[in-house]
Amino acid sequence: MGLVWLLSRRDLSWRRRRLAMAVAGTTVAFALTLLLTGVREGIDLEANRTVDSLGADAFLVSDSVTGPFTSLGQVPAAWAGQVGEIAGVDDAAALASVRHRIESEPATDVYLVGAEPGRVGMPDVNEGRAPRSTGEAAIGSAAEQRIGDRVEIGGRSLEIVGIVSGTSVWVSIPVLYVTLPDAQALMFGGEPAATAIVTRGVPDRLPDGLTALTPTEAVTDLLQPLESALDTISLIQFLLWIMAATIVGSMLYISALDRARDFAVLKAFGTANSKLAGALVVEAVAISGVSALGAIALARPLAELHPGVVSFPAWTVLALAGLALGVGTVGALAGARRAVAVDPAEAFAGP
Repeated sequence: MGLVWLLSRRDLSWRRRRLAMAVAGTTVAFALTLLLTGVREGIDLEANRTVDSLGADAFLVSDSVTGPFTSLGQVPAAWAGQVGEIAGVDDAAALASVRHRIESEPATDVYLVGAEPGRVGMPDVNEGRAPRSTGEAAIGSAAEQRIGDRVEIGGRSLEIVGIVSGTSVWVSIPVLYVTLPDAQALMFGGEPAATAIVTRGVPDRLPDGLTALTPTEAVTDLLQPLESALDTISLIQFLLWIMAATIVGSMLYISALDRARDFAVLKAFGTANSKLAGALVVEAVAISGVSALGAIALARPLAELHPGVVSFPAWTVLALAGLALGVGTVGALAGARRAVAVDPAEAFAGP
């Protein structure tokens, strides 16, 4: 084992410029991988926060649609009263939601949620108060609007009376909470309809024509429009892992080519192939480990450039450490195969 450490330490010291280049390239690959993981986690986090803000234990939607957020399947708002009478339900209220746009400056897309004041579906606000009557709205903190501002949406003027912290969808599109009548006027021309009935408590049975979704299923529905984007993120992450392994592998393979005579001499003196391969594995893991530490330091400033929520749970750092170990091991295989293939007779060959 002492020989393995000695070989690794001396080679890394001798080829420090090449090492620095490999570490730089691998650090960038790891940092981008970590950043993409944080973006992916952030998308999930904002969807969960938004669904949690409604305080619902169940989402009842028309059995002809897949969820409360990705379709405009209508149910009569009056059904909330019938659902509230079912055993297991403590409160039931109609909810209407759709993507919309604020036309006044600063113009921005919003996700409109209409709920009944003081009932399940209307969120707790962190600043100001929740909407109580038509013409009032609360908005997610991701928006530029503040309490007292007026916004124009669908030809209606609304006053911002509350700020809800951390609620947004689809990479920082803020949620705009309004009263149910305002939402019905914007979405259904004033018809007493809803896109879902939300309940506090889970109903023991369901009226005909309705199906129930859990909050987790509602989050899945809310994320459905981003399914292709999330698949693309996963693909890019995989490609970055390959790139990192290629950088480490190329560096070690070139190192092995340069050290062919050294390996031949060591093998001629009886050094086992496992020790030569072990020295390269140590080098690869050292490169990947240093790169992982650099990536953790670099990912945070990069996250500040992203307009959406970026989340780095503890498991992402642990996953990066495992990834670094895996990439280092895979990258070492290229150099190790070359080292093992060296003929000890090359130690006695001419220059």
